[in-house]
Amino acid sequence: LRDGETLFLEGGAVLYGSVTAIHKKNVRIVGYGVIDGSREVRTDETPLLPWNLEGTEDLRDEATLRRHLSEKRVLKGCVRLYSCENCQVAGVITRDSATFSMIFADCARIDCEWAKTIGMWRYNSDGIDLFNSHHVRVANCFLRDFDDCVVLKAIMGWDAANVHHVTVTGCTVWCDWARCLEVGEETCADEYYDILWEDCDLIHGSFMFLEIRDGDRAWVHDMLVRNIRCECSPYDLPPVFQSDMATPYPGFGKSYQPELIVSHIQDGPWSNDHILGKVTDVRFENIFVSCSADAPMPRSRLTGAAEGHGTSRLTIDGVFRNGTRLRPREIPLEKSEFDHDIQVK
Repeated sequence: LRDGETLFLEGGAVLYGSVTAIHKKNVRIVGYGVIDGSREVRTDETPLLPWNLEGTEDLRDEATLRRHLSEKRVLKGCVRLYSCENCQVAGVITRDSATFSMIFADCARIDCEWAKTIGMWRYNSDGIDLFNSHHVRVANCFLRDFDDCVVLKAIMGWDAANVHHVTVTGCTVWCDWARCLEVGEETCADEYYDILWEDCDLIHGSFMFLEIRDGDRAWVHDMLVRNIRCECSPYDLPPVFQSDMATPYPGFGKSYQPELIVSHIQDGPWSNDHILGKVTDVRFENIFVSCSADAPMPRSRLTGAAEGHGTSRLTIDGVFRNGTRLRPREIPLEKSEFDHDIQVK
């Protein structure tokens, strides 16, 4: 798309392919039709996203990015906005993406509302991924994905820009694999700050409902998570990596619950700049859990990596189970020796 263009997808229309804008302003992708990624072929040689692990390319440069996308044969997904400003995605349905469904990378002032992601079954078919973007609003979306549903990433190659002023509100989230709402795991930026997750229904979880996973150098701070409703089912089964098609699923008959709140600092398998980050000044307020009466309360966990590289000044104020506010001792919370000044009310 070009500057100032609007793509309108009429209800009932199906667009097979993807929609991309690179270094554009005032682009709109709106309507009630479907952007269908089912015809994009994914192989072991096609990268999921544009990133530069060597740190030698600045993907914010248009010519560099276009060359990278072409030479690496990067998958296109359903919606891609690269280094765009003042753009809107509203109402559209994205279906069966070969990789992350929607990526907003190095973008500013993006409004994404009433979007839907469905039919996501391929591994890494995330919902909405923000790379090193700021002043982004994600509101009133329905997201069912086979990986993280809304995730704030910072990717090598885009990492000169921070992640800040991001609001995720009024969304309904069904996560079939990984995390419902997440920071990370790639956090190649100096800072994440002024982040709000509010008034969302997480109607199905997988590994974690709410996670900050700081795998690179970022200082994540000044973040508020409030009025989040999480649903657990007694019929949930544990997620398991399948080694081959002949391997039987080993999880039948085993009970399973996703973790509720996690803050995890690491230099892990998806880390890129291998500099430990930290998390400070985060508040979780009014977190509601619905589960069967005989089920255990979902656990929460804080895992620091080293002194000065943990979670500090974190507050959990109000956790409710089936409508009843829990006392602090009734909230299962593990923390490491590197996590300090943690308040549970």
